Amino acid sequence: HALTWAIFEEWYGWHTVFNGKQGRFYGIPLDKKSYYKERVKDLALNRYRFNVFNLTEGALDNWIKKFNDKRFIYITGYTSVLVAFAQHLLSKQIVLSKVCPTLQACLTTSEMCSETEREQMRKAFNITIINEYGAAEFGLIALEKDSNVRVIVIQSFGDRAFCGGASLAEMKTLQTLEEATAFFMGIADLINTLRSLSKFVIGRVHGKVVGGGVGLVAACDYVLANRTAQIKLSELSIGIGPYVIEPVVSRKIGGTAFAQLSLDAHQWKSATWAEDKGLYHALFETQVELDLAVKTNAERFASYPEKAVKTLRKLHWKETEHWDKLLPKNAAITGELALQEATQNILKKL
Repeated sequence: HALTWAIFEEWYGWHTVFNGKQGRFYGIPLDKKSYYKERVKDLALNRYRFNVFNLTEGALDNWIKKFNDKRFIYITGYTSVLVAFAQHLLSKQIVLSKVCPTLQACLTTSEMCSETEREQMRKAFNITIINEYGAAEFGLIALEKDSNVRVIVIQSFGDRAFCGGASLAEMKTLQTLEEATAFFMGIADLINTLRSLSKFVIGRVHGKVVGGGVGLVAACDYVLANRTAQIKLSELSIGIGPYVIEPVVSRKIGGTAFAQLSLDAHQWKSATWAEDKGLYHALFETQVELDLAVKTNAERFASYPEKAVKTLRKLHWKETEHWDKLLPKNAAITGELALQEATQNILKKL
């Protein structure tokens, strides 16, 4: 956890905003205990949370008033919510940086941010717009720095698991279908964001991968792994299913292998199995060998002409455009299952 926050500080430091007052456009648990826990955390971390479950005109007007009262340095939150706020400001011909002169940057996260949406926010906020690639399940994966970045490497820290998937603790707090769907939209939007990139994504997998983490690995273009990097889709065992990640995992390993993996929810599959099915491109005995291979392949990919990379990647991801609609539908299915009494009873025992 400390290493994760160190990375946050370094990456946010590129834009000199990490230690400033944050305007946070995220959801918040509705049960009293969890609600006040989040509010205390917000206070301790020098941030103010806006209620994104209410996007009425009156609520958006109240948001504007908050920018009069507080000296925000940057704002961050779901792309769709920030775009809705920007559109509201544009309709009223209000520029946010004039309301709050201390405001410097806006970080969009969890969802894709198109050039059209970016331009709307630029006009409405009149500040730097930065796109963050991340989600509740995985934390911060990448943050825009400059256009010279040619390759993205996704890795985890420590010497144990690579990714444990969705937070079961947070899943226990879900109370409405809206909350549950938004929770699982984290991985859906992350997959769609990775799918839409114009540069290659290398996955460095040093340890075990569970649930949504398998979807993240499948969304990478080239995956190098340690021989200890076993995988498992445990969703069925807790009363849900890997609906959100099914398209990206099936695309990589095939429908038959996906069915086997999802049905064997209790069983780990070896890294060799994952390599044989096409999820991993190569396996390594030690972390030193793994790191060397990641470095070598990243440099190789970075040496290729940019247009050729962009065109080839588009070819690799052909016939996935409908995922913009498919994955949200699958997130809603998963969210509905997560709220079932049987599922919640299983989660309470974990």
